[in-house]
Amino acid sequence: QGIRGVIRDHLGSWVLGFTEHIPLTDPLGAELQAMRKGLTLAVEHKLSPIEINCDFTEVIKMLSINNLRYDDIIDECTYLMTKLDITKVEHVFRSRIESLTS
Repeated sequence: QGIRGVIRDHLGSWVLGFTEHIPLTDPLGAELQAMRKGLTLAVEHKLSPIEINCDFTEVIKMLSINNLRYDDIIDECTYLMTKLDITKVEHVFRSRIESLTS
């Protein structure tokens, strides 16, 4: 099982991407790990402002509520987000995201 993501500039051009093997988890856990990895890379590369596109609406909801199972990773994501100028966090259907990563 793995995660992947792409970071693009404001024109839609590829800036950097990642793939990473992760331990077996559920889809929500995998999506949260992908978000954490993308945010970490954005902070490391000083990429700001950024817009986050996610195809899993639960991930977006969880950024503002508590969830005992995922609190650590949610806390880490929200902390990383404070280090960035986040202009938007929105749900984007997977088919749209896949067309952006092609």
